[in-house]
Amino acid sequence: MNQQSNNGNVTVARPAKSMVVAFLLAFFFGPLGMLYSTVPGALIMLAINAIAIPIISLATFGMGWFLYVPSWLTCILWSMLAVRGRDRQVWQSIRQGDFAGAARTTIDALDNDASRDQRGN
Repeated sequence: MNQQSNNGNVTVARPAKSMVVAFLLAFFFGPLGMLYSTVPGALIMLAINAIAIPIISLATFGMGWFLYVPSWLTCILWSMLAVRGRDRQVWQSIRQGDFAGAARTTIDALDNDASRDQRGN
């Protein structure tokens, strides 16, 4: 995954996430399982499941609890779509040779940080 060029630069591409893992985590853990694939989506679904559905349930005398089933299915679908979109972006940037979407660092910067740390201690 790491590629080193002659000028000392190292480009680290983000690893692909598994669609199967995203499905299983969202299936068994719902919004918490979505943290694997999309943090903002997981926070939105956590808010819906922890705040909105109980309020609706109280207002409808318990009938809102049935909303957990479509909410759970939404978590699964959203998680899988987030993984697919993320992986598509990573592969597209790799194919184009543009690693702007990948984590980029240089060995020189790491060496400078290490020498600065040693001088400071």
